Amino acid sequence: MEDCIDLYESFFTKEEADSFYNELLKLNLTSSLVTKGDLKVIEIPRKIGYFSDLGEDYGYANLILKGQTWSPVLLEIKKALEEKLNYSFNSVLVNLYRDGNDTIDWHSDSEPQLGENPTIASVNFGASRVFKFKEKVKGEKKKYDFLLNHGTVIIMKNECQTKYLHSIRRDYTVKNPRFNLTFRKTWAEKK
Repeated sequence: MEDCIDLYESFFTKEEADSFYNELLKLNLTSSLVTKGDLKVIEIPRKIGYFSDLGEDYGYANLILKGQTWSPVLLEIKKALEEKLNYSFNSVLVNLYRDGNDTIDWHSDSEPQLGENPTIASVNFGASRVFKFKEKVKGEKKKYDFLLNHGTVIIMKNECQTKYLHSIRRDYTVKNPRFNLTFRKTWAEKK
């Protein structure tokens, strides 16, 4: 797994992380997503928003998330990541886990618009949560846990999305919100 993950436990100072967290609270996020073809609206166990250079919609798992253009705080975080890590990103998926009841099930970020073996910067502000990984192989799977704290960045790169699934499991001990921002490079063009 070491060739797939880079962990930066104090990427942002506490002061920076606190400031970003307070600004992120102002974003327009939703827990209601529409299925492809506008068939129905479903509720997911967290709040979510998608922001990008083009403002295009984002599709995953047969769901459509309405795209938005960048907010100033997201651009500031993006700039810090790009300068310190030497990666470039053109979109971000923002998840707000309101407390330990909010989750995301096992998945990999393998949407076609991300391309093969995408580099994804996962940025965390707020409550600490355990980010779980497990191998996709059949049989006994190796599992890995990373505690992601306020201001932590974890980079998923190389074959991470091909070889592993990841999730945030329910944790009733977590009482406070947590933002997770996954910065990506998408290849979709505006239609």
